[in-house]
Amino acid sequence: MPKRSNEFQRLVKLVQQALAPQGATVHESAMVENQGNMREIDVLVEGAFGSYQMKIAVEVKDESRPLGPGQVEEYIGKYRQGDGIKVNHVVIVSKKGFTRGAKDKARTAGITLLKLSEATTADWQKFVKPGTTQTLRFGMEPHFHEILFDPPIEADPKRAISLGTVECKCCGKNNGNLLRFIEKRIQQRLTREPDLQKKIREEMIGRGGNVLVGFPLCGHNKSLLLDNRRWPLGIITAHVHFCEAEGPMNFQLYEQEDAEGNIRTIQRAQACVGGKKFDLILPDGIESRKIVLDISDDHTCD
Repeated sequence: MPKRSNEFQRLVKLVQQALAPQGATVHESAMVENQGNMREIDVLVEGAFGSYQMKIAVEVKDESRPLGPGQVEEYIGKYRQGDGIKVNHVVIVSKKGFTRGAKDKARTAGITLLKLSEATTADWQKFVKPGTTQTLRFGMEPHFHEILFDPPIEADPKRAISLGTVECKCCGKNNGNLLRFIEKRIQQRLTREPDLQKKIREEMIGRGGNVLVGFPLCGHNKSLLLDNRRWPLGIITAHVHFCEAEGPMNFQLYEQEDAEGNIRTIQRAQACVGGKKFDLILPDGIESRKIVLDISDDHTCD
């Protein structure tokens, strides 16, 4: 997430993603050029709206009281015709809403005002009640984090792993692709040592679902072939990432209200599992045909 973002701006960005038309792009803290200077837009939505390609600037205000006309005037200046940032439409989203003077000022300037705040009531057949907790299960196939060679090989490691082949020194037998060779050796070890599988699973439970395991593999009687050259293989250490975790997913409910009092209810669910933060937006509750799922690294989830 950009450094100048905050949790409310992140929420607004995800809601805009959920409500934007198919194919639209939504950028948070977008930097755009204006009059030779770089200017920031909290959330920039670009896409086809009907028959037109449009840019919509969404400005986010997370303040403790409603926005007044002076703050709306600042955005009018930021996007005014002539020397302002060039967009097709401007939207201001506030957590606490707007004063009557701000609404009048925005209406005259053609700016859309939206209040996004937590909701306490809704059609509970369509939405999950706030405070409800369900379990999110998350897992990934074991995958390589890093592969090291001792002694080192004088070749690009990525090319060696993906394109190199393994040859037996004693008989010249081709053992196939290096990556497949390593995968096969690890699978053979896991099959032979059920206690190792048990230990890995126990480590995952103790470390929140994530564990990195090093597998030293002997390649002393093998050579690596790549680009018509040979390198002797010694010890190959493959670091494999295992991830299988579960955790509580908490639900919240929000209301998005425009200046005319029209309200749209939006569901949000969040979970921290396996060192990842999961953020789910359902614009029409459990009946949503389009959802947004954002997965990000979050060390506070560890």
